[in-house]
Amino acid sequence: MMVDAGGGRPAARRELGLTPLADVVFLLLAFFMLAGEVQRADRVRVSPPASASEARPPRDRVELLVEADGSTWFQDQRIALGALAPA
Repeated sequence: MMVDAGGGRPAARRELGLTPLADVVFLLLAFFMLAGEVQRADRVRVSPPASASEARPPRDRVELLVEADGSTWFQDQRIALGALAPA
């Protein structure tokens, strides 16, 4: 047993525990998992043309995609040209 020279009481052993560090890492991991934004993947990859305008299109717009083979997509769903007018 070690005796502290100043007060006669045994000196406390100072050990760094890893439990507080593990708790902090777990809390940070949980925070970033919950706070992160998950974005759904597009079904069809589109390379938009470059724009010279600074104006952004409105967010509540209708999307119509036409592929090189002629297939059409309306609001992330494949649709035939004949069914496009009612949609």
